Amino acid sequence: ATKFRQWATSVLKNYIQNGYAINNHKITEQRLFALENDMQFIKSKIKNNSLEFNQNIFFDGQIYDAYSFVNDLLKLAKSEIVLIDNYIDDTVFTLFSKYPNINFIIYTSTISKQLKLDFEKYSKQYKNISLKTFKSSHDRFLIIDKKEIYHLEASLKDLGKKWFAFSKMSFDIDLILNRLK
Repeated sequence: ATKFRQWATSVLKNYIQNGYAINNHKITEQRLFALENDMQFIKSKIKNNSLEFNQNIFFDGQIYDAYSFVNDLLKLAKSEIVLIDNYIDDTVFTLFSKYPNINFIIYTSTISKQLKLDFEKYSKQYKNISLKTFKSSHDRFLIIDKKEIYHLEASLKDLGKKWFAFSKMSFDIDLILNRLK
Protein backbone atom coordinates (compact mmCIF):
# COMPACT_ATOMS: atom_id res chain seq x y z
CA ALA A 1 0.00 0.00 0.00
CA THR A 2 2.90 2.36 0.75
CA LYS A 3 4.49 1.76 -2.64
CA PHE A 4 1.15 2.41 -4.35
CA ARG A 5 0.75 5.76 -2.51
CA GLN A 6 4.31 6.73 -3.48
CA TRP A 7 3.67 5.77 -7.10
CA ALA A 8 0.30 7.60 -7.19
CA THR A 9 1.80 10.69 -5.57
CA SER A 10 4.65 10.81 -8.11
CA VAL A 11 2.21 10.36 -11.02
CA LEU A 12 -0.05 13.15 -9.71
CA LYS A 13 2.98 15.38 -9.11
CA ASN A 14 4.10 14.86 -12.73
CA TYR A 15 0.59 15.61 -14.02
CA ILE A 16 0.46 18.86 -12.10
CA GLN A 17 4.03 19.90 -13.03
CA ASN A 18 3.52 19.12 -16.72
CA GLY A 19 0.20 20.91 -16.90
CA TYR A 20 -2.00 17.87 -17.30
CA ALA A 21 -4.06 18.87 -14.30
CA ILE A 22 -6.22 21.94 -14.80
CA ASN A 23 -5.12 24.88 -12.73
CA ASN A 24 -7.99 27.35 -13.05
CA HIS A 25 -6.14 30.03 -11.10
CA LYS A 26 -3.09 29.83 -13.39
CA ILE A 27 -5.26 29.91 -16.54
CA THR A 28 -7.23 32.89 -15.22
CA GLU A 29 -4.00 34.76 -14.42
CA GLN A 30 -2.62 34.04 -17.91
CA ARG A 31 -5.82 35.26 -19.58
CA LEU A 32 -5.90 38.37 -17.41
CA PHE A 33 -2.26 39.12 -18.24
CA ALA A 34 -2.93 38.70 -21.99
CA LEU A 35 -6.02 40.91 -21.73
CA GLU A 36 -4.07 43.62 -19.88
CA ASN A 37 -1.38 43.54 -22.59
CA ASP A 38 -4.01 43.85 -25.32
CA MET A 39 -5.65 46.78 -23.53
CA GLN A 40 -2.30 48.56 -23.12
CA PHE A 41 -1.60 48.08 -26.83
CA ILE A 42 -5.01 49.45 -27.82
CA LYS A 43 -4.71 52.38 -25.41
CA SER A 44 -1.31 53.31 -26.83
CA LYS A 45 -2.66 53.17 -30.38
CA ILE A 46 -5.61 55.37 -29.44
CA LYS A 47 -3.36 57.79 -27.56
CA ASN A 48 -1.01 58.06 -30.55
CA ASN A 49 -3.96 58.23 -32.97
CA SER A 50 -2.43 55.33 -34.86
CA LEU A 51 -5.17 52.72 -35.00
CA GLU A 52 -5.07 51.13 -38.42
CA PHE A 53 -8.09 50.39 -40.49
CA ASN A 54 -7.27 47.52 -42.83
CA GLN A 55 -10.57 46.34 -44.25
CA ASN A 56 -14.23 46.30 -43.43
CA ILE A 57 -17.67 46.26 -44.94
CA PHE A 58 -20.46 48.72 -44.27
CA PHE A 59 -24.06 47.75 -44.91
CA ASP A 60 -26.92 49.84 -46.24
CA GLY A 61 -28.12 52.26 -43.62
CA GLN A 62 -24.76 52.61 -41.89
CA ILE A 63 -24.49 56.16 -43.19
CA TYR A 64 -23.11 57.72 -40.02
CA ASP A 65 -20.71 54.83 -39.36
CA ALA A 66 -19.30 55.16 -42.87
CA TYR A 67 -19.10 58.95 -42.56
CA SER A 68 -17.33 58.60 -39.21
CA PHE A 69 -14.92 56.07 -40.72
CA VAL A 70 -13.94 58.48 -43.51
CA ASN A 71 -13.53 61.27 -40.97
CA ASP A 72 -11.19 59.05 -38.97
CA LEU A 73 -9.14 58.41 -42.10
CA LEU A 74 -8.98 62.13 -42.88
CA LYS A 75 -7.77 62.82 -39.34
CA LEU A 76 -4.72 60.65 -40.04
CA ALA A 77 -3.50 63.09 -42.68
CA LYS A 78 -0.78 65.56 -41.81
CA SER A 79 -0.58 67.44 -45.11
CA GLU A 80 -2.26 65.91 -48.17
CA ILE A 81 -5.13 63.72 -49.31
CA VAL A 82 -5.54 62.53 -52.89
CA LEU A 83 -9.05 61.36 -53.74
CA ILE A 84 -9.83 59.51 -56.95
CA ASP A 85 -13.62 59.41 -57.20
CA ASN A 86 -15.69 59.80 -60.36
CA TYR A 87 -18.91 60.73 -58.59
CA ILE A 88 -18.19 63.59 -56.20
CA ASP A 89 -20.58 66.41 -55.40
CA ASP A 90 -20.73 69.36 -53.00
CA THR A 91 -21.02 67.03 -49.97
CA VAL A 92 -17.37 66.08 -50.50
CA PHE A 93 -16.42 69.77 -50.33
CA THR A 94 -18.42 70.11 -47.12
CA LEU A 95 -16.60 67.14 -45.60
CA PHE A 96 -13.19 68.46 -46.65
CA SER A 97 -13.94 71.96 -45.33
CA LYS A 98 -13.49 70.54 -41.81
CA TYR A 99 -9.77 70.17 -42.56
CA PRO A 100 -8.52 73.57 -43.79
CA ASN A 101 -4.87 72.67 -43.10
CA ILE A 102 -4.95 69.61 -45.34
CA ASN A 103 -4.36 69.96 -49.08
CA PHE A 104 -6.91 67.90 -51.04
CA ILE A 105 -6.41 66.89 -54.65
CA ILE A 106 -9.56 65.43 -56.18
CA TYR A 107 -9.50 63.50 -59.46
CA THR A 108 -12.91 62.94 -61.00
CA SER A 109 -14.05 61.86 -64.46
CA THR A 110 -16.37 64.76 -65.23
CA ILE A 111 -16.71 68.26 -63.85
CA SER A 112 -20.34 69.15 -64.49
CA LYS A 113 -21.62 72.72 -64.56
CA GLN A 114 -23.09 72.26 -61.08
CA LEU A 115 -19.88 70.78 -59.67
CA LYS A 116 -17.88 73.61 -61.26
CA LEU A 117 -20.21 76.18 -59.66
CA ASP A 118 -20.01 74.44 -56.26
CA PHE A 119 -16.22 74.30 -56.52
CA GLU A 120 -15.95 77.98 -57.48
CA LYS A 121 -18.05 79.00 -54.48
CA TYR A 122 -16.07 76.69 -52.19
CA SER A 123 -12.77 78.08 -53.51
CA LYS A 124 -13.75 81.66 -52.67
CA GLN A 125 -13.74 80.74 -48.99
CA TYR A 126 -11.42 77.73 -48.77
CA LYS A 127 -8.14 77.24 -50.62
CA ASN A 128 -7.39 73.62 -49.76
CA ILE A 129 -8.86 71.73 -52.75
CA SER A 130 -7.58 71.19 -56.27
CA LEU A 131 -10.08 69.66 -58.67
CA LYS A 132 -8.78 67.75 -61.69
CA THR A 133 -10.24 65.62 -64.46
CA PHE A 134 -9.12 62.00 -64.70
CA LYS A 135 -11.07 59.48 -66.80
CA SER A 136 -8.96 56.33 -66.45
CA SER A 137 -10.19 55.05 -63.10
CA HIS A 138 -13.23 52.93 -62.36
CA ASP A 139 -12.60 52.45 -58.64
CA ARG A 140 -12.23 54.98 -55.86
CA PHE A 141 -9.01 55.53 -53.94
CA LEU A 142 -7.99 57.68 -51.00
CA ILE A 143 -4.26 58.34 -50.60
CA ILE A 144 -3.09 59.81 -47.29
CA ASP A 145 0.17 61.79 -47.20
CA LYS A 146 1.60 59.68 -50.05
CA LYS A 147 2.04 56.87 -47.49
CA GLU A 148 -1.24 54.98 -47.23
CA ILE A 149 -3.76 54.04 -49.87
CA TYR A 150 -7.33 52.88 -49.33
CA HIS A 151 -9.51 51.29 -51.97
CA LEU A 152 -13.11 52.42 -51.51
CA GLU A 153 -15.84 50.55 -53.30
CA ALA A 154 -18.29 53.45 -53.02
CA SER A 155 -18.14 57.12 -53.77
CA LEU A 156 -17.55 59.39 -50.78
CA LYS A 157 -20.91 61.02 -51.38
CA ASP A 158 -22.74 57.67 -51.18
CA LEU A 159 -21.03 55.95 -48.26
CA GLY A 160 -23.43 53.84 -46.23
CA LYS A 161 -26.36 54.11 -48.62
CA LYS A 162 -25.67 50.60 -49.95
CA TRP A 163 -23.25 47.84 -49.05
CA PHE A 164 -19.63 48.72 -49.70
CA ALA A 165 -16.24 47.53 -48.61
CA PHE A 166 -12.92 49.21 -48.19
CA SER A 167 -9.42 47.86 -47.87
CA LYS A 168 -6.03 49.28 -47.09
CA MET A 169 -3.66 48.37 -49.88
CA SER A 170 0.03 47.66 -49.73
CA PHE A 171 0.96 49.03 -53.09
CA ASP A 172 3.56 51.33 -54.62
CA ILE A 173 1.77 54.64 -54.16
CA ASP A 174 4.28 56.50 -56.34
CA LEU A 175 3.25 54.30 -59.25
CA ILE A 176 -0.33 55.51 -58.91
CA LEU A 177 0.60 59.14 -58.29
CA ASN A 178 2.90 59.19 -61.33
CA ARG A 179 0.10 57.84 -63.54
CA LEU A 180 -2.16 60.66 -62.43
CA LYS A 181 0.18 63.25 -63.94
